[in-house]
Amino acid sequence: EQAEKTLAADFEGRPRAEARARHALGVTWKMLGRYGPAEDHLRRAFELRREQLGPDHLDTLDAMTALAATLKAAGRDGQARPMLEEALRLATARHGPDHRATLNCADTLAMAHLHAAELDRALPLLRETLERRKKTFGAEDPETLQGMYGLGRALLASGDVAGALRLFEETVALQRIHLGPDHRDTMSTTNSLAAAYMAAGDVDRAPPLLEEVMRRARVRYGP
Repeated sequence: EQAEKTLAADFEGRPRAEARARHALGVTWKMLGRYGPAEDHLRRAFELRREQLGPDHLDTLDAMTALAATLKAAGRDGQARPMLEEALRLATARHGPDHRATLNCADTLAMAHLHAAELDRALPLLRETLERRKKTFGAEDPETLQGMYGLGRALLASGDVAGALRLFEETVALQRIHLGPDHRDTMSTTNSLAAAYMAAGDVDRAPPLLEEVMRRARVRYGP
């Protein structure tokens, strides 16, 4: 809030630096659930980078994807999906299908489809992106693990409880080793694993996992 008051003056004549600052502010507001100011900063960051760097520069695509993710989080899927489709097209053409920027665009687009209950579009994209991540960066890469979690969520939403269980169990095991049991991603996947056990009717296995997540979350984040 303090930075916003003098942002325009502080970065006058320095559009790339302004874009970097606005991007950081926008991402911060999004994480805090303040989607209005997040959209304002990320939209301006995107516009500045598109003007200064071009539409398919990595920084421009990063801002474009972050803006679309904010719109999705705010429930505006109809605006987010076309933007993500364009970002994916630009990233693939300029950087190739296996680049992190391309894969991040694809994952964000797939989750937008999932959020809109478009499982027929979400699942193939999540599967393809995950395979590319594993092949290029390995199964232990944090973004690969995040992709496994996303596919598990989509499988659970589609009714493939057994498939979701297998993927969540594998993901939690890898996250505990490579991220640690107290990492936010590990706790999120453990929570989803408990939900999958409940969906499968194996309710006795869920409470210990949920109790563990609550215990670790209280220590890390407070009550």
